[in-house]
Amino acid sequence: MTEYHHDLQAEAEAFNERISERTKAGFVPDLRRAQRCEYFYKSFWRDPKFMDLYVGEMYRNYSRMITAFAGSKKRILDVGCGPGYFALELAREGHEVTGIDIAATAIAEAERVAEENPYVEHFGSLNYDVCSIEDLSEEDKQFDVILFSGVLHHLEDINLALNKAKKLLSPNGIILGHEPCHEKWQDKDAAVVGVIRCLLAATGHWYEKIGDVLSDTSESAWPQLASDIKEEYVEERDKSEAGQSPHDNTFTGEAILSCVQKHFRLLEYKPSSSFIYRVLGGIRGDLHKEHQIAELLAAFDKYAVESQILNPNYFYFCARTV
Repeated sequence: MTEYHHDLQAEAEAFNERISERTKAGFVPDLRRAQRCEYFYKSFWRDPKFMDLYVGEMYRNYSRMITAFAGSKKRILDVGCGPGYFALELAREGHEVTGIDIAATAIAEAERVAEENPYVEHFGSLNYDVCSIEDLSEEDKQFDVILFSGVLHHLEDINLALNKAKKLLSPNGIILGHEPCHEKWQDKDAAVVGVIRCLLAATGHWYEKIGDVLSDTSESAWPQLASDIKEEYVEERDKSEAGQSPHDNTFTGEAILSCVQKHFRLLEYKPSSSFIYRVLGGIRGDLHKEHQIAELLAAFDKYAVESQILNPNYFYFCARTV
């Protein structure tokens, strides 16, 4: 394993601790073999249906863009692959996939899950390595596609990573990813989430009671709730939770997109979801009712973003070497 400088090592340790805690609780990082895991009290990882509505939708967008702009059976590098759920799915589609991450525990879990993969028909290839993109040799590696899924906003120097990506790509290669643009999300978006959560709580379908807001009709109640929810979404955590890692949200979505366009020619920009990733896992009820509510909210989120009723919290991008 590379000896990273202090900040990057701290980033790796944060994600090692995170995946260790999750797997001990029963988390299975496989989009096809996921299991219900109550450890995730408000996260989409709590139920396979919620995972499909959010992470599955991400994968379907990745697959679509790869097919449209690169083709089938390509050499793909998944940077910051974590426990490997996207890398594994890409290999199942017949691609030759290399997944890299600086978190050794995440890579160990990815390798374990891959060894147990029962979906071998049309499988391409899949290899993992504990390293950063900077560790890869330009002479030995040449990829058709490089995936940065929720990675760029964790980096100290996006330009450094994108410049390396250009050197690792084959002629006409592409990069793609899904990154936060929390700066676009406003109090009005947070207020909609507040209404949804309050209605779910009032009918017994939310994981916690929201008594203060339900009983307080003063003018100050809603602005405070909207402010708290906006902070929660920007920080991507509850107030009682620690941050994901030392460099989480280092860059805004606008800054990330600007860096991408500095090094590559943008092929596609697509707004992603607005709020479901911090609502789906909090739904409570019998399984049928949970899934019914989840599907309704996911459909509304998609409609509201496409109609510009709500602002997105994330965006997709795909770009080609110039």
